[in-house]
Amino acid sequence: FREPTRRAPGGTQRERSFVLLGFTHHWGRSKQGRWVVKRKTAKDRFLRAIRAFGDWCRSHRHLPVEEQCAALRRKLLGHYAYYGITGNYRALARLYWWVRATWYRWLSRRSRARLSMNSRRDEPTPQGGFMGVQDDAESPLLLF
Repeated sequence: FREPTRRAPGGTQRERSFVLLGFTHHWGRSKQGRWVVKRKTAKDRFLRAIRAFGDWCRSHRHLPVEEQCAALRRKLLGHYAYYGITGNYRALARLYWWVRATWYRWLSRRSRARLSMNSRRDEPTPQGGFMGVQDDAESPLLLF
């Protein structure tokens, strides 16, 4: 793992990165323009988390919505606790979006009425927001 140069004769970006402890480590530029090692969630870990959330939503869709919401919140907090490092916001936001979409998909199979992710009036939680977040929240990761 060597520091990149302007011409990068060492090959592609994939060849200059590696996966360790669930993170892909790669070279990137800091705000000051210096080369730094950046980290993001590894592809296989991200897909594993999406699959696990989907399996959980499918097997627990019979529970009351409030219990599902509380359990998904705990699971997301655990994921954020490990993967919530500097520079990994995009992966966390993508996971949040996937969990929300998957949960809606499985909730909509409980009855013929369809839920919409885009309309606030169709939110499944009684608080008026997804997983207890009110409408004025700016970031999906500032939920908890």
